[in-house]
Amino acid sequence: MQLNSTRPLAGVLATLVFLYAIYAVMTSDPLARINRMCTPFFIWPGKAVVSAVNLFAPDAAAPVAAKFDSGFQMCRKWAWMTFYQAEYDRMMRQLHTPGGAS
Repeated sequence: MQLNSTRPLAGVLATLVFLYAIYAVMTSDPLARINRMCTPFFIWPGKAVVSAVNLFAPDAAAPVAAKFDSGFQMCRKWAWMTFYQAEYDRMMRQLHTPGGAS
């Protein structure tokens, strides 16, 4: 990949997106893949923000941490519903139909 010298930020951003995609799909476990997809957006910044908030307003750290945890869970739910829900529903229908797999 050659970086465009007139737009170095675009090249850096493209490289980061490429590395993120590799990081997210580098496992065969679907749950680990979902966790890896959401972790850089909620867990890593959440740790930094909660640590900073804890320095200046310790009482506010728990609600801030709860917001990041809630965002992480929403991201995981979105990823599940986007990538795996249809296959899961199909498998459950087969399992519960007469003559389906036991």
